Amino acid sequence: MLNSKSTSVSKMKHNFEQVLALRQDILNVFHILDSKLKVLRGVYADMVSTHAHKEYVFGIDSFCFQNELIETDYNNLKDIFRRIDGRTYCEYYNLYVMVQQYGSEEITDSKVKRSVNFTHTFAPYKHLDTNKTYSMDVVRDMQGAITGCITELETQHQCRVISLQVDREQSNLGLNIDNLVYTEMYRNTMLNARIDMFYRYLDVFHDHHSKYYTRLLLKAKLHLGIVNEDIIIKQFSQQSINKDEIAQLHVPAENISPGGGIDKKEDAQIKSYVQFDELATCRQNVLSNIIASAGSDNSNVGEDGLASIASDENADEGGDKFTFVDEEKEVINENDEYAEADVFEESMKVPDDSEVHRLTFVMESVFNQDSVGKRVIVDGYESNGTIAFVGPHHVDTHTRVGVVLDTKIGLNDGTVKGHQYFECENGHGVIVVPYKVHLVDDVDNDDNLSR
Repeated sequence: MLNSKSTSVSKMKHNFEQVLALRQDILNVFHILDSKLKVLRGVYADMVSTHAHKEYVFGIDSFCFQNELIETDYNNLKDIFRRIDGRTYCEYYNLYVMVQQYGSEEITDSKVKRSVNFTHTFAPYKHLDTNKTYSMDVVRDMQGAITGCITELETQHQCRVISLQVDREQSNLGLNIDNLVYTEMYRNTMLNARIDMFYRYLDVFHDHHSKYYTRLLLKAKLHLGIVNEDIIIKQFSQQSINKDEIAQLHVPAENISPGGGIDKKEDAQIKSYVQFDELATCRQNVLSNIIASAGSDNSNVGEDGLASIASDENADEGGDKFTFVDEEKEVINENDEYAEADVFEESMKVPDDSEVHRLTFVMESVFNQDSVGKRVIVDGYESNGTIAFVGPHHVDTHTRVGVVLDTKIGLNDGTVKGHQYFECENGHGVIVVPYKVHLVDDVDNDDNLSR
């Protein structure tokens, strides 16, 4: 019997650690979102400073609204997280007070009553203070105190069972203590039932808290997917986040899919919530694309352990701020190979940067076959490079320029979607629209003129 109850205590502790691991998965996703939002705030500040003319207000305001939506959703997620933490603290605190009071009334052994498990003092949960943040370390201490108290109650129960057996033997020898035996049986049954009730409370806590944190994790991953779908962030500023912290983000916890993406089980849960099979095809495409984007760039880690975030083509020449990546909407998979993001149905397809350029104004390409071999720089990449390809895109036939970068900060080896434009070492190649490519001589001349 003792072995079975020890197993129950062990199970409660294991369940609680599972909840904490699930909670840590949420913090990992929040950490990634924090880093991305920090970059986006910097991008917005740079754009405001470099595009101060009133003619740019319309475009800047749109970017501001996009940031506000992302920030608002993220703040709501953090508020839910804080509330779940508060609820977790509330329930463990109330249970500990209940167990503590029962132990003081039921246990007669003074040594046991003075044990550390029954003498903890925790800060009370304040129902009216909805903005208070509660420490999960304290919750861990309360959970340990509760299981410790239950263990001591179980020990008391075992002692009473032994005492009852002795009294039964005395009764069988002719002593008139039958009613005493019945009273002991009642008290032992009630103690055992109370212990069982405490275990059931802990089981319910595990079920409820797992459900709350799991749903929040799915929401957080969906939000990360939305951010990744809207903005493909390619190159982290080395000043924006500590290397050890970034490396930690890419060590998957027990219950989180690698890179923070949505696994098959989570995919099924999300689709069941929204009745996926009953949605119109266009809405199914939207949700599928968001789910696919949830882990699209979280595994983009370079040799130095840094994930890469984009810098905007309008950012200054430092290039470590931000850029919208338009090279075929490429993303990096877990094998460090490059794959095309899912394509919407034609009715839902969002044009990439090069298509927007084509629709809004016409710009003649200054590059041709004679340009191959010339030295250039590419917007958004802090490295010189050499033109290796000038020619039509293999799908839309519009001109693209392929560049071999001197530094390994590119996106491919000259092959995109199975189509080879040129050959180079993997990680050195980029394929972009012509207006993002500038001859090195032209850039040097512009700098000299500005001086």
